[in-house]
Amino acid sequence: LHSFLNHRNELYQPIKHVIDNSPRLTPDNQTELLVSFYQLALPRTLLSQGEQREILRVLASDDIQQEENGTNRLYIQYWFYDFHLSLLAALDFTILDNFNLISKYEHGVFAHVFKQDGKTYLSKLINHLRELGDYSDYHLAKFIPIKRDTTHEHETSLFEAQTKTLREWRSGKTHPTSKTLKRFFDNMYTDGCVLPIMLVAMICIGLDKRLGDPRMKPWTEEFQNTFSESRYTIYFKYFKKKLPQLAALA
Repeated sequence: LHSFLNHRNELYQPIKHVIDNSPRLTPDNQTELLVSFYQLALPRTLLSQGEQREILRVLASDDIQQEENGTNRLYIQYWFYDFHLSLLAALDFTILDNFNLISKYEHGVFAHVFKQDGKTYLSKLINHLRELGDYSDYHLAKFIPIKRDTTHEHETSLFEAQTKTLREWRSGKTHPTSKTLKRFFDNMYTDGCVLPIMLVAMICIGLDKRLGDPRMKPWTEEFQNTFSESRYTIYFKYFKKKLPQLAALA
């Protein structure tokens, strides 16, 4: 992971130099400056040549809004989240490599999570864990820690409260705290290290919170297509090969 961050920093030094030395953006020069910036920045991403060309074409047009369509909107999201996908892939590979699980997750843990059915990313993860451990929803609900005052009666049973909480997690109505997540995974994996799966879960919750931002509503489809199995696989395959090379040079 340290090698990845160093690599990314070195990769973007020329871009930082251009930004630091560029004139102030004005209506007269903004198109030229933006195109110059993206011509330098886009090749440092994992966007394809075609995706890069389309973004540059839109930026160079006289009316960007007029040129906007579903395809280039998606490519813009690809560009915007290139670092995030790269970091996820680097983290994913590092965890799998440390636990000798690369052969089990050829395209990374997140590829397995993203391909699952589910309204939310946390729901996708829960479905992956259910499939992986051959759990039923009954078992998953029983793992959820519920703090209750035992000195008086409750309208619902403990299991009903656990089931309700599981439904809320799946739907995104509520999100578990890191403390609750740890206890949930401790109950699920009584003899293992839960830190890796906790990190995955917290990232899934972060994606759900981002998607739940009202400002993201017009971009929902593009966001979900960006954080998808097919898109993520591109990044994991690249860093699966790249990170060992970077580590060897460190």
